[in-house]
Amino acid sequence: MRNGAQPQSAILAARSARADRTRRFTERFHLPTILLTINVPGPDKNEPWVRVAMRWGEEAIRTKLAVHGCIVQAAEARRSAAGPEWRTAVAGRIIEGTNLKRLMIAVEETEPLGRLFDIDVFDGDGSAVGRSTLGLPPRRCLVCNRPAHECARSANHSPAELRARINALVRDADHEYSQGRSGKSRTQGGRAIDSNPLGAFVI
Repeated sequence: MRNGAQPQSAILAARSARADRTRRFTERFHLPTILLTINVPGPDKNEPWVRVAMRWGEEAIRTKLAVHGCIVQAAEARRSAAGPEWRTAVAGRIIEGTNLKRLMIAVEETEPLGRLFDIDVFDGDGSAVGRSTLGLPPRRCLVCNRPAHECARSANHSPAELRARINALVRDADHEYSQGRSGKSRTQGGRAIDSNPLGAFVI
């Protein structure tokens, strides 16, 4: 996958291919499936900070699943013009998509970078489990706190506004990961993760 800005046509094609991969993944395992991506404005969906955020997102999801007795049955990751993606099939006590969605909403709402995580959940039959399924309101815009889909559709905010807000989130997360979370390195799949991984990146 080539880094750097990509044309909108390439991003849209990559999103379509990503949806096809998710469909094939659920057809293969017939288990509730989680898809993690990162909300990234602009034409470059693979900036260095995005890849670091993905690592933290994956770890947060794995930790949440383990605490609730769920098992990562299978997982895959890749990058495309639409950005990095990670999906996993989940087995264990919480095997209904609605319960799994509640756990992933908790990750989005409590992790330092959770506002940038886009965590989709699918039932074993491939049907999407959204917030509306649970009677919950849609996610809020990063800038103005209106429903995010309204601002995205209407392009209510400039790229500079979005960048400034993401910069603030990254700075806050950098502080929390390095200070509020003990300042120690954690591990993911046997690999060490720096306790302060985001500080080097300025968007």
